[in-house]
Amino acid sequence: MRVTEYGLNRVRMETEAPNATILRFADLYFPGWHAAVDGAETPILRADHGFRAIVVPAGAHRVVWSYESDALRLGTAISIAAVAGIAFLLGVGLWRRRTVRA
Repeated sequence: MRVTEYGLNRVRMETEAPNATILRFADLYFPGWHAAVDGAETPILRADHGFRAIVVPAGAHRVVWSYESDALRLGTAISIAAVAGIAFLLGVGLWRRRTVRA
């Protein structure tokens, strides 16, 4: 196994094994992490009570771990909706001000 990229929200690895194996990664298991083997999503297992692991088939493969926070996604959607609502209300207020003056 060789780590080719290690970032805050993404880790890329290359692995090769003669048989199917469990790849245990000594980073904390936490909801929001996703794993893909050769681009196909694969379930993450909890290893040794606190680490992440996946099953990797025999052969050479590329593994990508990525973190996507559901809370961040929800917060972003709420923020966008709030900005759109404020812009709409400001537009309505400006339109009403113009029509009242005319």
